[in-house]
Amino acid sequence: YPGLFSSSIPPGVEKKITQRAGIVQRYVDRPLLINGFKFDLRLYVVVTSFDPLKVYIYQEGLVRLATQKYQCSADSLEERTMHLTNYSINKHAASYKQNLDKKEDDTKSKVEAAEADALEGESDEAISDLGDDANEEETHAVGDSSKWSLRQLEEHLTAQGVDYPLLMSRIEDVIIKTLIAAEPQIVNTWHQGANYSTASATAIQQVTPNQTCFEIYGFDVMVDEELQPWLLEVNVFPSFSSSSPYDKRIKTQLIADVFTLIGLMPYDHDTVEKTCKEELAKRLQGSSRNLVISRSHTVSTIRTATFKSFGEAEWRLILETYEENMRRGHFTRIFPREGSGFYKQFFTTPRYSNLVLDRWIQLGGEISSPCELQSRVVSAESPAPQSMVVGKQIARSGLLFFWHNEIVPWP
Repeated sequence: YPGLFSSSIPPGVEKKITQRAGIVQRYVDRPLLINGFKFDLRLYVVVTSFDPLKVYIYQEGLVRLATQKYQCSADSLEERTMHLTNYSINKHAASYKQNLDKKEDDTKSKVEAAEADALEGESDEAISDLGDDANEEETHAVGDSSKWSLRQLEEHLTAQGVDYPLLMSRIEDVIIKTLIAAEPQIVNTWHQGANYSTASATAIQQVTPNQTCFEIYGFDVMVDEELQPWLLEVNVFPSFSSSSPYDKRIKTQLIADVFTLIGLMPYDHDTVEKTCKEELAKRLQGSSRNLVISRSHTVSTIRTATFKSFGEAEWRLILETYEENMRRGHFTRIFPREGSGFYKQFFTTPRYSNLVLDRWIQLGGEISSPCELQSRVVSAESPAPQSMVVGKQIARSGLLFFWHNEIVPWP
């Protein structure tokens, strides 16, 4: 590309460069520093669907620090542990300090000891004094380590007068735009092999294919002095190995919350086999009902639709989205949400499912109770089905607990 290279590069060298594949990078020479050290962020993002696009960010992540204080000097470019924040590089440095997650372990042991003392009548005040001690431990163990939590970063930046909420909103903006940039190819590929669960030979347009997959992404982000986030890379298979007690705690909670978020249900072989046999018998008898629900609007009319004009297909999508968000645990949904209509301009193709959820949020639907949403779905459905299955699940302390499906008689 003309003008891409500096005029100081000899023509012969430039010719060789242009004949080879490569990546052009920009060095961020004025990064935001923590106590003089360069750092980057590993943020965990879960996409439960690309059609509609549903994006969640985990409330905790990794703040990875370099092990040499930063110097903006060409003479220091050979110092890898100064300019690179990769764990694989800095872990070998003599100054690397592992995050032992002292607060988690010490608080647990102190709680157990205090409870035992209280039961024996030796210390009624032991439990109430844990908070201050735990905070003192964290400042020493976490604050001095080479890997921080996002909460520790927030506390540090806030103490320095940095607008942490502004920083995170900018990072979330980068995440959303990055996923939108990859959305066309992913959706097109997904639709080619998607399951529409139709028992009818007639082509019926439904809102979206069945949700059969999800993805966990590891977003690596660097921040400069102006609080401008720079996307380093997106890992489609981030490491879940634990190099420290802190890593183990965060990644264990993350995986537990992911399984709850996606609604992983317990598998009952007998129930599945019985359902398949019943469906096969209905097909042979010609009484199998059409499982595909058609849309009630078009891409144009959904933008001005009202709740009353939503049909069964729209309300089912909304109810699934609402229930999924109720299972979010330590995740925060950043798309769709209030104000996400701003991102319509970045989609190459307007997706009907995205527009349905955006319209629902515009109309204040997110503040509806589950009972109100369920009643809207019931009122929009055809009276043909004789029953409907309602599945519920809850999460407690990072573990999954499921309520068995209830068969609710059709009114």
